[in-house]
Amino acid sequence: MKRLVLPIIAALALLSSCNNSKGEDYDPFAIYLEWYKLTSAQNDLALDPFNVAYRLNVYLKAVAADPRQAETLRNRFFEGAQILTKDNKTYTISYTFRTGEVRRDLNRQGDVIVHTEGADLSTPGTTWTVTTTQARPYQVNLTNYGIIEQRLSTGSYMIRTTAADQWEVVTPNDGVYMRMTAMGLYSNWYVGVKITQVQGNQTPDALTDARFQVEILPGNENGGKNLYSSYFRYQILSPLLYQAQCTYLQKSGGEERIILLDANTGSVGIDSVTYDRGNQWMCNPPYSVTAKLDGQTTTRYYQEKI
Repeated sequence: MKRLVLPIIAALALLSSCNNSKGEDYDPFAIYLEWYKLTSAQNDLALDPFNVAYRLNVYLKAVAADPRQAETLRNRFFEGAQILTKDNKTYTISYTFRTGEVRRDLNRQGDVIVHTEGADLSTPGTTWTVTTTQARPYQVNLTNYGIIEQRLSTGSYMIRTTAADQWEVVTPNDGVYMRMTAMGLYSNWYVGVKITQVQGNQTPDALTDARFQVEILPGNENGGKNLYSSYFRYQILSPLLYQAQCTYLQKSGGEERIILLDANTGSVGIDSVTYDRGNQWMCNPPYSVTAKLDGQTTTRYYQEKI
């Protein structure tokens, strides 16, 4: 296992040194924490197309009821991105990076194409798909990692409405391709999750207070090659909690685990990181991190600075 871990530590040490203006050395636990945090962020980013599609569905229903809201809601839900359609079935949300004071989860660029087939995502039985384009690649600018590009090929990202306020998100073909542009690192990440809205309804006024719960679908496994070019198994041990009022990559609760896989056999390795925020429904809750590294188990407690 150590021979697999060393390249990861080298990459993380490089990234950590870029993010550490004071030049302090990071201890091994902190390096594994960084490994976990980026891998977890990949899973969050893989849910981002659902976030865009959900907002589009709320937007379309509200504008159909009152077209005068279009401009206000476009700025509110999509940070001023253009929304284009020729047939009221396929919509292109076209983002442009902004300068100045921008929430870290909202600075995006490129095109996201949502194929609705004219159906309402609130209606059970509906399936929407999401793709991106090579002409205007979809990118998210993250504070700690720089620009991460996502690519979704045709049929690779599906959203199915299975019940009222409940959806399945799966990546059946190529997964979500991601590339960290500053370091030239890339990955393919696969998801199969159930998303349940447990508070709020699908109207503009209720979106701020909306709460979502995310679980892995039975028979599915999230994971793949992460941005450090190593393979991981991703587990949700207790449902992840997200709130619309919190910044996008900030979980409000839940417990997840990242397990390093053996590159040759695909078997589960001995090294893992468990990240537990509890069930608190609050923005930026304190959390514990338990790392099992080379047979030693250590737990530390953190709270992010935002």
